[in-house]
Amino acid sequence: MGWYSEVRPLGHPAKDQPIDNWTTNRMALYVAAQSLWDTDVRFSDLLSDWAAVIYGPAAPAMVNYHNLLEKAWQKAPNTTYFLRPAKKFAQSFVAADWVCRAKAYLEEAQKAASGIPENKKRSRVYEQILLEEKMLNNWIEFNPVKCK
Repeated sequence: MGWYSEVRPLGHPAKDQPIDNWTTNRMALYVAAQSLWDTDVRFSDLLSDWAAVIYGPAAPAMVNYHNLLEKAWQKAPNTTYFLRPAKKFAQSFVAADWVCRAKAYLEEAQKAASGIPENKKRSRVYEQILLEEKMLNNWIEFNPVKCK
């Protein structure tokens, strides 16, 4: 497991951004904080805990989703995009096989979330799933993929 500490301060730069850096790194920040308390903790346990709290009954699908993205990220050549255009990086990273599976996991998670009886909880879970979908779509935009 690795983590880059370069996270811009919240609200900087001042211009509006579609998804801020703190939001996109929210799970990594959680994992880093938990790991500071227990250096023997396993990532799989942290991911399961994160998913249970954030996604409720959609957690199993979202654990699969995050594991899928982690594997794709690990397989990507040169997993840094520092001083590298995001579009070029996406062309080596975004592949149809995992994108289609990722979308299927997001759909599965949305179906699981639809069973949450309390509107406020269901809305919060949907919001988090849709945020993940939005971040995935940001990558796909650079290298469009069609799923059957």
